[in-house]
Amino acid sequence: MQDIGHKTLAPEGIPLREYLLARFIYFHGYRPHLSALVTFNEMILHRLLFDRRPLLTMFADKIAVREYVRQKLRSTRHLTKIYRIFDKPDDLYAFEFPPRFVLKANHGSGWNYIHAQATHVNVTRLARLSRRWLESNYAYKGGEWAYLDVQPKLFCEEYLGTDQGCPIDYKFFCFAGKVRFIQADFDRHTAHTRNMYDCDWNLLDVQYHYPRKPDAAGRPGNLSEMKSIAEQLSDGMDFVRVDLYDLGDRIVFGELSNYPEAGGARFYPAEWDWTFGCYWHLATSQ
Repeated sequence: MQDIGHKTLAPEGIPLREYLLARFIYFHGYRPHLSALVTFNEMILHRLLFDRRPLLTMFADKIAVREYVRQKLRSTRHLTKIYRIFDKPDDLYAFEFPPRFVLKANHGSGWNYIHAQATHVNVTRLARLSRRWLESNYAYKGGEWAYLDVQPKLFCEEYLGTDQGCPIDYKFFCFAGKVRFIQADFDRHTAHTRNMYDCDWNLLDVQYHYPRKPDAAGRPGNLSEMKSIAEQLSDGMDFVRVDLYDLGDRIVFGELSNYPEAGGARFYPAEWDWTFGCYWHLATSQ
């Protein structure tokens, strides 16, 4: 298959294929089999190198994806409240921030500032931070093509947490529109732990990138509804991870992930990489 990756996406002008192959070997300890894909992480690598569907760019755009969610679910009730969208950092100075909020950039991952307490907002600091985000293209960080052409913007949205911290992140691994596995992330901003479950919330004996949490909370109350939402949002996709929050009285959409951990996360034991991979059948349009 022809490599149609953008060579400039790799650091320091290294050809994208060489960079991603070296990165894969560094994280996983073996050379991937691109002509005979088997593992989940090999599938992600294949997507990084070859999959150029415009839909992936829309999924990566944290603002544009909201319209996709609205159309798929025929509702806006599962979307966070956005207080304002900004084109440039200087626009922050004229905005009256709510007591609690999250400031994000739409064109990357991890570019967010959480203001969880009703305290003074240092707008100068936020403008400086936002400028770094807007001057960066996340695609260059790890060769994640889907971010390349996302138009950079800032947005301020509602804070979903409580005084006890942020809610649990539920991440649904959906293959061909069907939930197969569920990832639960705990205390992401303090002592990050992660458990993996099957689609019926049976704890799996596997560690995926982060340590497991032995005393994790039980089955979420709205699990069935979350699974239904995840399957609606993933309908028609060979694979996408659907991230949701269960707030008790409402389920809130987080994001759609094209490349979980950018394909750099190990499973322990490694057999689970094969188990996840067996559900992923590549889209014919690739």
